[in-house]
Amino acid sequence: MVQSRYYRNTLREHPSGLESLDQSGYDTQLWINRDRHRIEKGTSILRVSRDPIRIFQRAEDKAADTIRIVDEAIAEATNDHGPPRFRWLHTLDPHAPPAADGDTRIARYRNAISGVSRQFGRLVEALNQSDRGRNAVIILLADHGEEFFDHGALYHATTVYQESIRVPLLMRIPGVEPRKVTTVTSLIDVLPTLFDALGLPGQPTWRGESQLEPIAEPRWIFSQVRPPSDVSGLWRPDYHSVIGPRYKLIHDLKRNLVQVFDLQADGGEQ
Repeated sequence: MVQSRYYRNTLREHPSGLESLDQSGYDTQLWINRDRHRIEKGTSILRVSRDPIRIFQRAEDKAADTIRIVDEAIAEATNDHGPPRFRWLHTLDPHAPPAADGDTRIARYRNAISGVSRQFGRLVEALNQSDRGRNAVIILLADHGEEFFDHGALYHATTVYQESIRVPLLMRIPGVEPRKVTTVTSLIDVLPTLFDALGLPGQPTWRGESQLEPIAEPRWIFSQVRPPSDVSGLWRPDYHSVIGPRYKLIHDLKRNLVQVFDLQADGGEQ
């Protein structure tokens, strides 16, 4: 499992997904705004923490960094030679302050997402111009949603309501017919699906399931928000949730409050 926040492996007895790709012969790189990290044996970025202040850099800087990342990826996409490549492109445009204009907080957030979508659209168009690019596996995802006082909270990582934990997950896999996955899915399914598509063995510690073939059995997905261990944890919530094919249970441990929602009838969890 790789935590996206600090890019480190949480179960060190087995290699992470990035390390496994490197060991399988892939030129594996992690691009985060202005930073470029190559994953190589013995020099893993997974042990390096990130400067949290970079998230809150000026909006125009974040937008420029996203354009730069896409420009570099497009330039690289024209090169059909060399070993297989894996690129993790991580952009921060929607993070506060959002890299877009708008009359309201949520409008700026949505406009920032639209801007990122346009940039990655340029990359997909460039990939489609070469045989190597047309055969590339493309995965678009987010590591969290955003809260706009929907349930009394702002930003993210403070609740487990849908606005915070439901995220986009799109995959383009050559040779696989497009379809909508209707079963409950989690980001822990990304690595098993990617390695299945590449024909590579996964790791026994990965808890997700490949989505290349439809999963017939009902699934239950768990998520949680745990308070920090320092003094700030005194006022931070402690939520656990279980999501099934239709119903969702949320347990607020600090208040000992349990809520159950029918997501088909009440997607806003009111």
